[in-house]
This record gives sequence, C-alpha cells and structure tokens, in this order.
Amino acid sequence: MQSKANSVEQYLNDLPEDRKESLSIVREAIVK
Repeated sequence: MQSKANSVEQYLNDLPEDRKESLSIVREAIVK
C-alpha cells in the first residue's frame, strides 16, 4: 500500500479503523 499522506497524522487518518488503533499505539510508544 502506498500513501499520498504528507504527515504521520494524515497517514494515520487515512488508515482503516482496525489498523489505525494499532499503529497509533505503536507511534505513542516510539514518541515517548
């Protein structure tokens, strides 16, 4: 899957709900 998002937030918003939740959790762990 290739995304045309220009930011991480935009990429996450474009994801299907089931994947968005998982990747948001991973992103929070990385940002800490």
